Amino acid sequence: MKPKINLLIAEFEAKLKEKYEHLKKSRPKAAEKEKLMNELWELTKEKFVLETKNINDFKSYEGMIFTVGFTSKPLVLNILATNPKAIFFIYTQESEQTVNEVVDKLNLKSSQFKREIIKKDSFELAVDLVGMGLSYLHKEKGIDLNNIGLDITGGTKIMSVACGLGTFSFGPDGPDLFYVTHDEYDAELRIPVPGTERLIIVKNPMKEWCDALSEQGFDDDIQNTFK
Repeated sequence: MKPKINLLIAEFEAKLKEKYEHLKKSRPKAAEKEKLMNELWELTKEKFVLETKNINDFKSYEGMIFTVGFTSKPLVLNILATNPKAIFFIYTQESEQTVNEVVDKLNLKSSQFKREIIKKDSFELAVDLVGMGLSYLHKEKGIDLNNIGLDITGGTKIMSVACGLGTFSFGPDGPDLFYVTHDEYDAELRIPVPGTERLIIVKNPMKEWCDALSEQGFDDDIQNTFK
């Protein structure tokens, strides 16, 4: 299967390169530029999904928590690739439009997501909202904690710290962290170079840490820590 996927990815890369170079060299007028940008975005989505599913040990995540910033595209890419059945958005008043864009672009049903606004940049409030998101996905939607991801691509630094704490609070069975990055940035267009986006999955470090301690005979200490 992987050779076929790699071949498809290579085909998307070639198409992206061709259209991107045409965009940069031809300096098209507004209507043609918009058309090319839309075509690049569609190719980017398909390539991103294939590359993500091609990651070694990749698994689908049934639940996802997003800290929301001012661009919807990284969230759209993640959702298309991981295909969660339930989503929890943490956003500010300034980033509410981003949530609306994601919901509209992906035609999310009201039963598929929940949103909560953080009214000020407070660590305590951010922690509470991450806990609320985990409760919504785990208790209300019945999703195992190790099938939940926390995407910290957007949002404030305080939100990211709160998500990091969320991965540790549940010990080795807690959720993983996600981040959509890119290898190149086009300063003129003010976007990542189309097709260079990648999904970084940070497996809960507590899993490896606890495995290492267990190998050294600290099983009782691990159990006491996460009772």
